Amino acid sequence: QENEQQVQAVEAVSSQVESIDGDLGGFQEQFLAIRAGLDAIQHTLETGLDQAMQTEPPLAVRLSVIKADHVRWVGKVLEAISTGDTSLGAAELKDETQCRLGKWMASLGKHPLLASAEFQVIQEIHPKVHQLGLRLVAAVQNQDWETATAGAGELKDLSTRLQEQLDAARQRLLESIP
Repeated sequence: QENEQQVQAVEAVSSQVESIDGDLGGFQEQFLAIRAGLDAIQHTLETGLDQAMQTEPPLAVRLSVIKADHVRWVGKVLEAISTGDTSLGAAELKDETQCRLGKWMASLGKHPLLASAEFQVIQEIHPKVHQLGLRLVAAVQNQDWETATAGAGELKDLSTRLQEQLDAARQRLLESIP
């Protein structure tokens, strides 16, 4: 009788495990579908930003696009840290001279905006964001989770400071329009 009860208990647990496994499979399918939808949205946004920058939009618009590009780049690095995704390629892992902000700043020449307090801070922080981001992705690729997770907070802080300065520069531009 005791053996029969044990067998029934094992069968009940086994049935519950199978049910949970089926539920997890369904959840995984839903998650993958959501992820595919988000990837499509991200691609659409990236295409739209690229198209917007092919024209000569006003400086304030360019700064908004540049900020969005920066937020996406940092987001990809943070996602790699949180998911352990090591698939970020060379196209995503740009240094500070190859991203949209870096290329744009290099193209400004002697523009008066570069002398502003906001751009002085941007020029200080921007390389740090990229250097840290690249180090963190390398840590993920090397499975050095301690370094990767410890640096995520610093990356967020630097990114926030950079975004604040981009917003301040954009505001300065808007205020200078008659």
